[in-house]
Amino acid sequence: PVKKDMFGFQYVIVVVCHMSRFAVLAPLKRADSQEVITALRVIWNWGRAYQRAMSADGIRLSYMSRYSPWSNGICERIMPSIKNYLKGLSKVEYRRWSTFLSSIARRLNTKPLRDGSDQSPYSIIFGHHYREEEERRFTSGSTTIDLAREKRDDSSTDEVASEEEIKSLQSQRALILQEVLRCRDDRRPNHGSDQVQSRALPSVGSRVIRVGAAAAGDRR
Repeated sequence: PVKKDMFGFQYVIVVVCHMSRFAVLAPLKRADSQEVITALRVIWNWGRAYQRAMSADGIRLSYMSRYSPWSNGICERIMPSIKNYLKGLSKVEYRRWSTFLSSIARRLNTKPLRDGSDQSPYSIIFGHHYREEEERRFTSGSTTIDLAREKRDDSSTDEVASEEEIKSLQSQRALILQEVLRCRDDRRPNHGSDQVQSRALPSVGSRVIRVGAAAAGDRR
């Protein structure tokens, strides 16, 4: 549970696809079955018809024991990331933290998996990498900028832009897009304190350089 926001939400339900690691987050006002069912919008029972439907689709349900969160490690590993994002909100934003769950889910789902494949949960589900809003704005549509139909406020005649002006605007747009892509690559996806990469310990006999005020340049 987290601090109740202005809309009365106090819990977050986390649903993760076991295959793609795609996460779905939804706010809850109460931690009871009715709230969970409303959030999931899927109601089923363990009848034979449901079992046959799950078997036909190749879906296997796995249940975990009560009070054993370690058996649901996929969801449990996401919890610290969600808490870190919520801690990064300002006091004003935290009063409506439930409205930021979609942004948190987007950052979780666009984070590359740690299998070296450069794939993210988003790319596995949708078949392509997620593009930031700035990238979509500068790459959507034709590369030719049509300024031939632009009208002035004080005149009813059309103004036709010269080829030099069009080339200048295209070059400016290309530079802005290049800067957007560079900033996106430099930014760590889902940066948080729980995602700091650990460095392997040096092997026995290797040379280690200590960096500090007390032993600057000291080699061991």
